[in-house]
Amino acid sequence: TCAQRELAEETGYRAREWARACVIHNAPAYSDEGIEIWFARGLEPGERSLDVGEFLEVLTLDEAQLEAAAGRGEVTDAKTLIGLLWVQKWRSGAWPLQWKAPV
Repeated sequence: TCAQRELAEETGYRAREWARACVIHNAPAYSDEGIEIWFARGLEPGERSLDVGEFLEVLTLDEAQLEAAAGRGEVTDAKTLIGLLWVQKWRSGAWPLQWKAPV
């Protein structure tokens, strides 16, 4: 539910299907924070609804463009890099994703 809300608020997109990839722990040495990685497909554009003081630039790349940017060191966000790894593993058949309709 949170992923669906955040996608709509921050990008304006809504999705017909969702799949939970994993949970990551950025800094297990000093934090127990877990970040869930989700995938969405069947996207429909809509209007964003950013929180007060929230400034985001939405950049649309296909998988090849994202991989190239990562290879050039332009993508440094751990969540994005883990998401790229997951989607590549999923496409190769190595890691499963269970697609479901939104709740």
